[in-house]
Amino acid sequence: MKKTALSLSLCFAALVTYSQTWSALGSGVDASVNALAVYNSELYVGGWFGQAGSVTANKIARWNGSTWSAAGTGCNGNVLALEVFSGELIAAGLFTSAGGNAANYIAKWNGSAWSALGSGMGGSVYALAVYNNELYAAGSFTTAGGNAANRVAKWNGSTWSALGNGINSVVYALEVYNGELYAGGVFTTAGSTSVSNIAKWNGTTWSAVGTGVGANAVFGFAAHNGSLYVGGDFTTAGGNNANRVAQWNGSAWSALGTGAGFDVFALESFNGKLFMGGDFTTAGGSNANHVASWNGSAWSALGTGTNSYVQAFAVYNNDLYAGGIFATAGGNGAANVAKWSEPAGANEWDGVYSYVTLSPNPFSTTTELELITNSTKHPEGNELVIRSLLGVEVARYDFGNSTRLTISRNGLSQGIYLYEISNKGMLLKQGKLAVSN
Repeated sequence: MKKTALSLSLCFAALVTYSQTWSALGSGVDASVNALAVYNSELYVGGWFGQAGSVTANKIARWNGSTWSAAGTGCNGNVLALEVFSGELIAAGLFTSAGGNAANYIAKWNGSAWSALGSGMGGSVYALAVYNNELYAAGSFTTAGGNAANRVAKWNGSTWSALGNGINSVVYALEVYNGELYAGGVFTTAGSTSVSNIAKWNGTTWSAVGTGVGANAVFGFAAHNGSLYVGGDFTTAGGNNANRVAQWNGSAWSALGTGAGFDVFALESFNGKLFMGGDFTTAGGSNANHVASWNGSAWSALGTGTNSYVQAFAVYNNDLYAGGIFATAGGNGAANVAKWSEPAGANEWDGVYSYVTLSPNPFSTTTELELITNSTKHPEGNELVIRSLLGVEVARYDFGNSTRLTISRNGLSQGIYLYEISNKGMLLKQGKLAVSN
């Protein structure tokens, strides 16, 4: 009996540890990862690699949560950006063919075959975004669809068109924020407007973003908690000190503590926090190896991080995935792509409710779940469903008119469970909870 109890305790401890650590995706990929995106319930990985796990995968591969597979015959050159548009996966980068067919720097994948987007671009594509139901591409090109388009262009599903006079030098990042499209890179004019490495497009005209950021470059964006966050190789934003990462609230720039010690390449909003990846080894003045999180007031490391660059993020199946040029994550082998699982019950962001909190978690008898919101919206019909790790429903609760629930362990064995909060069939949030002895 004691031996059984000990085995259960060790199993539970292992599950809790796993839920808050780095883990590999099988044997990973054999060269750098530049882009991540979720499409058709799989995680797509783009980069410079030729193999994913034991599968030949030319510059793009997909992970279903347990195994790797190819995306047809892939691309003949580096994949730098991925985006989902009109029910298809868009890949862009330095290639000139996809699936064995001509595709100049950009192509689309429908789940079974590759095809071109018109005649494509005249040069490299570094970033993609969807804005006003059209696909936007940016990079170093000066033509799109055979016509002049300086470093940024849009695709309406059949034709390419320019955005005014475009931008005068390379664009590395795109993001939609507050109903406008933001572009970042190394440039000084957008349209006919003087800017500093960042500009915004409202559908008809370009404009500056305050006084922008200082030299040298913007590499990444993330919209998070009502603000736009910007990462790159700069030390000022809006004329004030901001080391490689800064916040734009729609009217003013601000720093995030003392920022990062070196370049920031990627940003992502996940579980109520902002995550950044790059070439840094400190964040907020403390050790943080190539990846860190910001909770609104302070930076934190993600365990021991990775041993080299992080260049891309995506959220898949309620975990954060990171890609880059690294061999280890959390001190263990992870070839260029890895998964970060947050502690069970960590605060989680969602579009209606600001945070989901569970306390205590793990719990032995009862725990309190609360939806904390800065909105006045408290819709009726919220439900909580608790499932086993195999997806079997084990408990269901109705919130009524409240934003709080008391969850009992009755009927729940020791272990990790998944929870779903929904409103009238619409999924609002997913997370994890843990039951202890």
